[in-house]
Amino acid sequence: MSEKQPIISSQPGGYQQGPVVMVQPEFGSVQGKIIIPMTGNRDWSSGICDCMQDATNCVMVAFCAPCVQCQIATRMGENVCVPFCVPGAMIALRQRLRTLGGIQGTLCGDCLVFAVCGQCALCQMKREMDIMGIV
Repeated sequence: MSEKQPIISSQPGGYQQGPVVMVQPEFGSVQGKIIIPMTGNRDWSSGICDCMQDATNCVMVAFCAPCVQCQIATRMGENVCVPFCVPGAMIALRQRLRTLGGIQGTLCGDCLVFAVCGQCALCQMKREMDIMGIV
């Protein structure tokens, strides 16, 4: 019996007792695998070196980057401690922001941006969140 078909028996109600099996239509799938586009369709609203577009943001990152990391985490719906308790959390949050905003990029690119200039990456993320309206 195929695992995608519900189990039917002669008991009242027509179904066998036990776990309920729900079968969803295979929309956008190939042989049971869901296809999700992984590339965005736009660039960041501002460049990685455009920190001075928002001077307040730039000063805040320069003098209290941990505060900005906590702010970004909470605005993305995560716990305030995530940037300090989860290795690579800011890279994961950057990728999540890219996915939500439909921004082009790769995990490797996100890692390189944080390795070369993490403060610039924080500024860019905060600016993008402001533009996207993530509060």
